[in-house]
Amino acid sequence: MNEESNKNIGELFKNSVKTRKNLVAVVMLVLVVIVIVTIATSLKKPLNVRSVSPPNNASEVSIHSRILVVFNRELSPNEEASISLSSTPLLLTTQQLLSDKKSILLAPSSTLKLKQTYTLTLRYANEAFIWIFTTASLDSNLIKEQVKSQAKISKELSQYWSTITKNYPWFDQYLKTKDFFVYFDIANKQFVAKLYPDPSALSAVDAQVNLAKKIISAWIHNLGNNASSFPVRWVIKPV
Repeated sequence: MNEESNKNIGELFKNSVKTRKNLVAVVMLVLVVIVIVTIATSLKKPLNVRSVSPPNNASEVSIHSRILVVFNRELSPNEEASISLSSTPLLLTTQQLLSDKKSILLAPSSTLKLKQTYTLTLRYANEAFIWIFTTASLDSNLIKEQVKSQAKISKELSQYWSTITKNYPWFDQYLKTKDFFVYFDIANKQFVAKLYPDPSALSAVDAQVNLAKKIISAWIHNLGNNASSFPVRWVIKPV
């Protein structure tokens, strides 16, 4: 062998050793990755329920409530697919994973029953979580609507009486004697004067009526606030 051949053989040997070293390094890297993934998988938190709403043993729950389940960590697609809810009595729901990837919203397809105890069983990743709650005896939404309606009526009534007080400040005043009774009729916007002349009196009935009308007219005029501009309905009832 000449010197040049020996040199080529040496280079080939060096390259072969380098290639084997690189191959060993790649194999070792792959093994390390496998070990890391295996350890990470084994160290992954077990999935469990952190909280539910309505909470366990809750009472007076609104019949319009939706069910929320919060887990201790984010759900994988397989874990999400494993989730199912059963209940007694039967409760049909639609399921939605919220943006935090930890919370599941279960919306009943219809309102819950009043004064009903529900037992719910949530199954997930070969586990089960059971809790109960009892609904209210009254529909809270209906009560709110009734309160809202009553508040509206009260407001309208307050505005009505405010208007009455402003336009007819004398509306609650009246004049009463044994000979007559006078009051303001809000509905017809007029005064009503009921006269009770006595046919057996010394003065004639017409005289009694005329005197009563003068007294009543003066009283209405003294009420002020344009009271005398309203008509008077005279009702004469001899006794």
